[in-house]
Amino acid sequence: MPPSRPALINLLIRIPQLGGKIRAIHDAWLRHRIDTYWRTDHNKARQLFEKNKPHLNDVQQCVLTDLNECGIAQVHFDELFADRRLWDELSPQVDRWSKSDAIRENERRYLEGYYREAKWKEYIMMMTQEEGETFSIGSPLLQLGLQPVILDIVNSYFGMQAKLFHLDVWKTIPLSCDGPLTGSQRWHRDPEDLKLVKVFLYLSDVDQAAGPLHYIRYSRRGDEYGNFWPQKLPYGRVVPSDEVEKKIPRTDWTICSAPAGTFVFVDTTGLHMGGRASKNQRLFATWGFASQGMIWPRCFKLDSLIVPQGLPAAARYALFD
Repeated sequence: MPPSRPALINLLIRIPQLGGKIRAIHDAWLRHRIDTYWRTDHNKARQLFEKNKPHLNDVQQCVLTDLNECGIAQVHFDELFADRRLWDELSPQVDRWSKSDAIRENERRYLEGYYREAKWKEYIMMMTQEEGETFSIGSPLLQLGLQPVILDIVNSYFGMQAKLFHLDVWKTIPLSCDGPLTGSQRWHRDPEDLKLVKVFLYLSDVDQAAGPLHYIRYSRRGDEYGNFWPQKLPYGRVVPSDEVEKKIPRTDWTICSAPAGTFVFVDTTGLHMGGRASKNQRLFATWGFASQGMIWPRCFKLDSLIVPQGLPAAARYALFD
């Protein structure tokens, strides 16, 4: 869901010959607002982070080092977590959903011909079907994304307390065809902020036939490839077909084929795409983190705005501040 515009702006951009200029001015103001937020050294998020600066263990530090260096890092669940309690709570829930009659019917419709009409992400089944999905604080999916072992890495990358703006479970439908790539199968940059962290947890083995994430290292703002098809806030950027292959050597690509239980931490303002699943499904949980200066709305709701007692400062900020 793109950033909302005030009612007056929405009215003005419909005016022939004037609407385009009004839209451009408003978009420029949005860009200025978020640039100003990131240039402010004394905002609340930075102050809270410095006050509660985490001490990273060796595994977390390796993840952060890779993320800082090139925009992407991978680590296995068992390296980050001392036990599998949260995995054991989430897995049965995801398994029931992925094998439900509704999901099987959607897959059948897609494979029997609906794919020919695909324009966006119809090849992905999403656990949260509606924008604004409501979660309880005890949801295993929510709880996993709020764990200090994850938030400490994310916040250290931002240098401030980050906001959780998205969470979901996705299942890709494998399809062998030669049709055009759609949605996130195309090279693109995400639009929500100047700096982002998406965390993916593979819930199935992801090989080349499952359409793994592709990422161009060193492609964030300020990196070697940061000026190649730069992000256009507030909309991100989609790259023309085959241009990445022509201009960026494959030695600077990361293709995230990995076993179930792998976490991928990635700054998706960098160039990336999801490959097309040709034979095998790709099942994964995902969480999205941004700054409080983010100009897009949060993609989920909480069933209560009462802050639970004992919630760590980083999790409280990610959800409530």
